[in-house]
Amino acid sequence: IEPNYGRDSDDDSFVLLLKDRDEVAPHCSNESMAREDDEFSDDEEFLKNLPKLVDIIKVEMDKSEIKREPSSSSSAGPTINPGPDIKPSTSTQLEIKQEVSNGSSVKSNCDNVVVNDNGDGDEFSDDDEFLLEAVKRAETQDPTLRSQSIKSPPVKTRRLFSDNSMIDGRSVICSTANRSKSGSQRSLSSLRESVSHEYQYICMMSMEAHVTTRGKLRPDPAFDPIEALFYCIRNDTPEDANKTGQIIGMIITDPFKNDEPAPLSSAESSFNATKSPSSRANMSFIQKMRTLLHKTALFSEDIDLHIVDTEQELILSLVQIVNTHDPEILIGYEMEQLSWGFVLERASMLNIDLGPALSRVQASSVSNNSKVVESNFVQPIMFTGRMVFSTWRIIRHEINLNTCSYERIHHHALGERVPCFSFETLSDWFNQHRNRWRVIDYYLIRVVGQMRILDRFDLIAKVSELARVYGTQFIDVITRGSQIGIESMMLRLAKLQNLVPLSPTVMQRNKMKAPEAIPLVMEPETNIYYDPVAVLDFQSLYPSVVIAYNYCYSTCLGRVSDLESKSRHTFGCGQLHVDEQEVKRLLESNSVHVSPCGVAYVKKNIRHGVLPKMLSELIITRAMVKDQMKKNMKSERPNRRLQRILDHRQHGLKMMANTTYGYTGASYTGRMPCVEIADSIVSKGRETLENAIELVESRPEWGAKVIYGDTDSMFIQFAGLDKDTAFKRAYEMVDAITAANPYPIKMKFEKIYQPCVLQTKKRYCGFKFESPEQARPEFEAKGIETVRRDCCPAAARMLEMALRIQFTTRNVNEVKRYVQHQFIKIMSGKLSNIQDFIFARQYKPRDLDKSESVFVPAWQIAKRFMQTDPRAEPRLNERVPFVIVYGEPKTPLVNLAKTPIEVLENLSYRVNADYYIQKIICPTLNRVFCTMKVDTLLWYKSMPHQNVIHRSHYLIAQRDQQQGSSSSSSSFAGLGGFLMKQQRAQQQSTMSQYFSPSHCPICAKSIPISDDICDDCRDDLQASAVRLAEEISKSQRKLFAHHQICRACSTLEMDDNNNHQQGGNPCISYDCNNLFRYHQARLDAMNSNFLSQVLKQIN
Repeated sequence: IEPNYGRDSDDDSFVLLLKDRDEVAPHCSNESMAREDDEFSDDEEFLKNLPKLVDIIKVEMDKSEIKREPSSSSSAGPTINPGPDIKPSTSTQLEIKQEVSNGSSVKSNCDNVVVNDNGDGDEFSDDDEFLLEAVKRAETQDPTLRSQSIKSPPVKTRRLFSDNSMIDGRSVICSTANRSKSGSQRSLSSLRESVSHEYQYICMMSMEAHVTTRGKLRPDPAFDPIEALFYCIRNDTPEDANKTGQIIGMIITDPFKNDEPAPLSSAESSFNATKSPSSRANMSFIQKMRTLLHKTALFSEDIDLHIVDTEQELILSLVQIVNTHDPEILIGYEMEQLSWGFVLERASMLNIDLGPALSRVQASSVSNNSKVVESNFVQPIMFTGRMVFSTWRIIRHEINLNTCSYERIHHHALGERVPCFSFETLSDWFNQHRNRWRVIDYYLIRVVGQMRILDRFDLIAKVSELARVYGTQFIDVITRGSQIGIESMMLRLAKLQNLVPLSPTVMQRNKMKAPEAIPLVMEPETNIYYDPVAVLDFQSLYPSVVIAYNYCYSTCLGRVSDLESKSRHTFGCGQLHVDEQEVKRLLESNSVHVSPCGVAYVKKNIRHGVLPKMLSELIITRAMVKDQMKKNMKSERPNRRLQRILDHRQHGLKMMANTTYGYTGASYTGRMPCVEIADSIVSKGRETLENAIELVESRPEWGAKVIYGDTDSMFIQFAGLDKDTAFKRAYEMVDAITAANPYPIKMKFEKIYQPCVLQTKKRYCGFKFESPEQARPEFEAKGIETVRRDCCPAAARMLEMALRIQFTTRNVNEVKRYVQHQFIKIMSGKLSNIQDFIFARQYKPRDLDKSESVFVPAWQIAKRFMQTDPRAEPRLNERVPFVIVYGEPKTPLVNLAKTPIEVLENLSYRVNADYYIQKIICPTLNRVFCTMKVDTLLWYKSMPHQNVIHRSHYLIAQRDQQQGSSSSSSSFAGLGGFLMKQQRAQQQSTMSQYFSPSHCPICAKSIPISDDICDDCRDDLQASAVRLAEEISKSQRKLFAHHQICRACSTLEMDDNNNHQQGGNPCISYDCNNLFRYHQARLDAMNSNFLSQVLKQIN
């Protein structure tokens, strides 16, 4: 690939920004490409055989025959080595080997623990079995369906969808983030491949701080001291560069400084522990810390331990470590109130000016080095010479998730579950000598996990490659938009032609005319289509229009109505004057093109515009890069390292080409907007699409009808044709439309939907076929609730499953049967059902003086938290989870929004099933099935409604009344963990807790309150005893299975009373599927105690 490929032979107009990588990263070379963990096992041999490439673009794969043997682990998938001599985390691999009280070892894998609960309403059923049953019934009723070209989806294993949801259907939580396979959102399958990238010669440092908090309050730098700092330093350099690849360490204050020192053994004396020069040695503390570190998942002899006496020395030790390793990038998961942000604020409270100390310049030249900057990416911390990022803010743009908690991102990116503990729990553990190792393990997993997450997404290599393509700085790719990249490329071309760009003022930009042209977005014919519907799409329509018609700042003559004016006329943000005689000469030579909006441009033979030249070279270069990627993958030994680099490069070229139109039309924040050029591009694109639609409908032999068009694509229905014939007709249309337009405008075949639903503009779904050979369809949705993050997972699951049943069986009665079955589950009121009803909305700070009528649930929850803890306010754009619960009549909806942890804390809160069904799920289904004249709300109203009250509610209230509120919290400490430690001012909170259940505990028949069991069960006591024993055993096995999952993740043990030894399960990770199921199992276990008493009476 030549770096200046595609330029004109008679000028040196444009040397693509890929030419000189040394301008951006002067120390980078292909000799320092990162190895793949699953393919290269010998770095020295690999680097010895790796050819020294002069340019990153000049790839000569045929000459680089690298002889290497793949490691044995390559077949088992990629592995990530946390660093030299660092043992892999056993707890983060979901396979923990933990010592139990009897001295034995229990090895549990939470991915392999399956809870079998057939017949219980809180368990999910296999959606594929449900679908196949519906297909069989439909075929029995209508045998013609067997001959249809649409085949049922493949039968997946239960594990594919077993995310512990009660709602039958595909997982929305996981699958939503994996649907987009282009742009910056990569599919999880590609992320699971080995992440290999070229060495960037960048040093990164992640850091988290442990703070002793006051009760349930969040860390406050004004009151709470820092007890320990945990860090991980990663050098992206070759192993022979005299730098350690990864360094893990901690700085900790000495809680034993008043104790007498104890001698160390010879083995313990080799432990890598250092003391601050001002601290006194305390070997007893080192000995105890070594014992604790042996229990951590990331323990290694190379973990650096820095022991200090005071908090001031702890902060100064951090400064010394930063200055020693000199990282370019400082990261933390939440920078504003934790990690670096908290350390900075705490240092200020201790009269330590940490900003200049952590900068890379002399302190005398930095007056106020740390300042607050509100941005969606960069956090309010800036150190001169270093880049500071929050991990969650940069990762949330790479994947689509409902929430961006660390536990959720860690599980999605690495496939590992990690626990989440409250600050109160961590503070209590840190003050207990035997539990301090849990705090160390908790933070070490996070600091190393952040590095692993960045590696998995190949974020540093991606940003570096985009910076090389754009010709901008590394930080500009993350913190700034696309305009700086376009300008960087455009100005180089303009300079070669002696052109100077306009720099308009804000006043000039505000006086510019408003845009007039809009793209063509047709209103679709809302319906469900069982005929084949072909989707044709113009390939890079707007860039192709700019190239084909030579639209540019340098070729525009202005509006036709202004050409006769002898004075200067308005052009964009400035003014323009064209000589009248020159215009006549151009018209006579047919060298002028007029756009549909009435703006004139000279043709390419007069002047080749800067934008068309830039875009043509971008498109040609991207095509060559993609061609090289295909050749690489077809070779005998594909170089995945090269594949990743080329993929980042083609993505950068694509983004530059597609955002050029936005640069000309950015009338509000644009650097050089020009409404004439923007309107010309949009109007010409609209005209091109209209001509294509007219061409399709003017050919009766095709038998096609355009039912929807959107900007650069159109949906074409082939009534009465089969799928194979539709493919042939679609290919013919592609060739005819491409031939009717000038180069490089090209129509491209995308897919065929059969069947599909067109709901409204930009909202559709269907079974997708991409080639005639594809036997089984793939469900695809755009714009509807199945792919939106503002809807609860229950509605999304039910909608997708209902559509699959309808597409496959074409029988709405099967859909009705499925929907009503899910309504029954929702009304069951089980705790394990909560996760399907969690909303997650972005938090936007509001003025406290505004009326409550404009409050949204996320703001109402934040306001409630801030009343007790001002530091509990969510971050800007952070998604706040909440659940709608039952309340008093006429209660505002915002007052019914509770966090998932609050629902676990207070058993009087029950999910408002009526609200979710009538206000969320039924309207979602009706928007699609209204085309079949179906009202799902009538399905719900026609069902028998039953208000399910669980016996556990009464039992807990009864125990609280007998034992008092203080004992009630500890007696059921497993529910909500630390949350149940709170004192309840009122024992009974709901009406159901005032009355005894009036149902038989064996068969659930109605009985008098005075009776224990019904007469039928009393007549056959032997069968009743067997049934009770099975129920008790079932609930105990279920609790044990869920406990095994929590134990594998949080390494906690149970005592004889089924309570955790540490005072309840302290994990509060609401993103974990097992959390709510575990607490439901605790309730069922409490009910089993009651059943045991009944069984004892029977015996």
